[in-house]
Amino acid sequence: MPGAKERLAEGCVGIAGRKTGSARFGRGRERADGRSTGDDDNCISFGHSSLHGRVVLRCGLPRSALLHDGSLLVMAGIPGPSIGPLMHDLIPMVSTLGLEYDADITPAHAVVVLRDQPDYRNHVGGPHAAAMFLLGESATGAAAVAAFGDMLDRAVLLPMTAGMEFLAIARGDLTATASMSGDANELRAIFDAGGRPEFEVVADITDADGTVTGRLRTRWTLKALKRA
Repeated sequence: MPGAKERLAEGCVGIAGRKTGSARFGRGRERADGRSTGDDDNCISFGHSSLHGRVVLRCGLPRSALLHDGSLLVMAGIPGPSIGPLMHDLIPMVSTLGLEYDADITPAHAVVVLRDQPDYRNHVGGPHAAAMFLLGESATGAAAVAAFGDMLDRAVLLPMTAGMEFLAIARGDLTATASMSGDANELRAIFDAGGRPEFEVVADITDADGTVTGRLRTRWTLKALKRA
């Protein structure tokens, strides 16, 4: 009979409290989606939900999230360390610019960094306005995923409006820090009642000196997925 580290918990309860396939834990073991867990003995990786047929939950969680029977604690949102890999997996443009996501992302504090790259500069030698917009939008999206990422098996997060203010000439590495407004539990209740909740997320973009060079105000919504 396999030991605890060898055991495979089939059909474990995932972040959203729904069946997510399977979970494996232990050093460097293959995950349910066929990819390696890496070298963290204290990490569990589990199966996936899908968004329009694409894998969206490839998350590693601390073993402390396991219950005695091998299932996972029910949690809201997605843990911060999982958000960066998820964004890179889902959104090719994020990888194109090499955006770096902080490991401690929450709905109230989502930090994303854009490194200075000559290919994405503008005519004054700083990051192009489009790159700054993408940085800000990615930070607001990270905050939204931190709040509602566990719902991606039944909802899609969509930006409805976005307004960018360019406040100072930006040069060098830039950091976007986003914060979500509104009560996540109330927004979930609206969705569960058949509504389409909306919420604001604002990101400030700063340079290495801490100067705010841009600000992006976005309004996001949770739209129910159509079932086949």
